[in-house]
Amino acid sequence: MARYKPQDRNSLLLPVVLSEQIVPGSFAFALDYLVDHELDLTAMDAKFKNDEVGASAYDPRVMLKIVLLAYSQGAGIEPGHRASLSSQRQNRKGQELKTNVTDPDSAKMATSKGVIQGYAAQAAVDSAHQVIIAAAVIGSGSEQAMLVPIIEQVAAYRTAQTLITADAGYHSDANVQHLKDNNIPALIADNQMRSRDERFAGQEKYKDKPDPLSEKKATGQAKDTKRFQPKDFSFNDNNTATCPARKLMISPGSIYTSVRGLQYQTYTARAVDCNACKLSGQCLRGPLKPNDGRGRQVTRFEPKARDPQSAMERMRQAIDSPKGRQLYSQRIGTVEPVLATSGTTSAWPA
Repeated sequence: MARYKPQDRNSLLLPVVLSEQIVPGSFAFALDYLVDHELDLTAMDAKFKNDEVGASAYDPRVMLKIVLLAYSQGAGIEPGHRASLSSQRQNRKGQELKTNVTDPDSAKMATSKGVIQGYAAQAAVDSAHQVIIAAAVIGSGSEQAMLVPIIEQVAAYRTAQTLITADAGYHSDANVQHLKDNNIPALIADNQMRSRDERFAGQEKYKDKPDPLSEKKATGQAKDTKRFQPKDFSFNDNNTATCPARKLMISPGSIYTSVRGLQYQTYTARAVDCNACKLSGQCLRGPLKPNDGRGRQVTRFEPKARDPQSAMERMRQAIDSPKGRQLYSQRIGTVEPVLATSGTTSAWPA
């Protein structure tokens, strides 16, 4: 006779008492009774050979109840292992959000302490009085979708002189375009803003260094090799390039277009140069194919031409201007003291 694990419907580890969820008179109660007392499931029991040896198994009746109940609730035409993780909610890209079954309104989100299950909080702060004038909490790992709703919440406080500022978490094509279309003055940072600001040159040396023990390898274990990237190569105007070992690479001159609309050109080194190169371990992924004649290949992408009248380019120019930098730099003195954290939106008077 098959041995199954005991069913505990009153576990102290769950926030709900399962036995109290099966209410007499409900479909779940009837289904629970029918599976346990009316259906002949001896064929399933016969598949288990653990009556004398082996570990006890999970009773298949439990899964059968779950599947039948899911069908009755319209959970789909076929069961799946994702059923307990699905939120039936979608993100801005139309993808299904995965959530916690005990807290379906929350979401997975990346933080400085790793991925957590939680909520994202937003607030709008008035710079003149340093008080929160709007706030929202959502179960989403992305803050971008909250910019427009927050701006709508503060509509009663905005004037023609109000300037909205927000950090890079709220930067997106849709948000910047919405601000332009509705004539809302705003400065929204992008992820490359600091790299374009000469005032932050050399800031890398002040950042915390990784723990050297975290990168230490066991004795005899090879260290990870960092391969040369396209930025390590020099590209010339005569369809040639120079590799880090100062060897010449040649391009046939053909220019192609990627699926993203970027133009690119490929340069190839000679196999004889790569085979004799002392830096080949940092450049090649593995041995070259015999009789191929080709060595390392590298591709150079041409930056996509920017439309000076586009909403994104106008925002970039505004936030990079001396006045834009001065106005945006005030944000840290308004929002951070109020919430003592980043990731918020703030309203600024010009």
